[in-house]
Amino acid sequence: MSAALHAVEAVTLGGVKQWLLVQTENVNNPVLLIVHGGPAFNAPGVAMRGLNRTVATATRELVRHFTLVFWDQRGSGKSRRGVPPESLNFEQYVRDTIELVDHLRERFGQDRIVLAGLSWGSAIAATVAARHPETLYAYVGLAQITNWAEADGITYRWALEEAQSRGNRRLLRALHRMGPPPYATPQAWKPLRAVLMQLGAMLYKAPGVKPPNILTEYVLPLLRSPDYSLGDALSALFVSTQRAFTPRMIADFGRINLFRDASRIDVPVHVLHGRHDRWVPSEQAARWVQALRAPSKRLVWLEKSSHAFHAEDQDAVERYLIDVVLPRVMTERAEQQLTRQR
Repeated sequence: MSAALHAVEAVTLGGVKQWLLVQTENVNNPVLLIVHGGPAFNAPGVAMRGLNRTVATATRELVRHFTLVFWDQRGSGKSRRGVPPESLNFEQYVRDTIELVDHLRERFGQDRIVLAGLSWGSAIAATVAARHPETLYAYVGLAQITNWAEADGITYRWALEEAQSRGNRRLLRALHRMGPPPYATPQAWKPLRAVLMQLGAMLYKAPGVKPPNILTEYVLPLLRSPDYSLGDALSALFVSTQRAFTPRMIADFGRINLFRDASRIDVPVHVLHGRHDRWVPSEQAARWVQALRAPSKRLVWLEKSSHAFHAEDQDAVERYLIDVVLPRVMTERAEQQLTRQR
């Protein structure tokens, strides 16, 4: 008899205690792990228990078809304690994810799982998929990062053109003052993000299209979560990100290049990306998918989104996972079962 599970669980990854949210109506369903963005932007994460809107996807129907796992990465949210500062680097996050995939396979008795990543999490998860496809049924990239250093250059040039077209001399002065990337320190890197936010690179707004509400979809869930202490919530909002953006991490950003390090992924690849994304340029995601070697690959545009997903596009992500990704997974599981019975 199948059993539902809606629980927050601890697991040790890379020597650090970290926290998972597991939600499912049937623990025998395929496992879907979604790696959150950031670094240290823990959504979807542990604080999203029972919520339908999770920044990346709707979940109301998803938990009926998958064993859905969210994870507060080291240094984020509920996983903020006991983290050596020097461990906050890209390779450690990749190793944590590899370890977590193996833990979930063993925990739920499944040969493989579906791995998805959102933004920063997409760089981590795609790297894991390239290294260890034998542990996965599929890879799903949400707001897919591909080459961080190149993206900074593209977004800087876009910001200059956009500020110029709007006649915004204040932002133009700020852009000229910071100069083009690369940036070697957090202090040098963050001003570009502040300008991009003011220009709408993160949140798409158009006639008839209301942008996502970060207050209701991220801030309030942290503060209201029954699984978070007040310290967890305040740390997630004001401290974790500051700690994560170290000079080491900024240097790691400049080395993320999936055109080089994930040019081949030996499982089906699905990329769902905001059509209007200027935070992580949409044209970059398209070029990576086109160049990628994979058994199958698909790029889906989310038409009402920039980098943060519109509510209707979160629904579209959920439907895509159920209608497109899941049937292939179930077919492979059935084939595996037949093989074992022979």
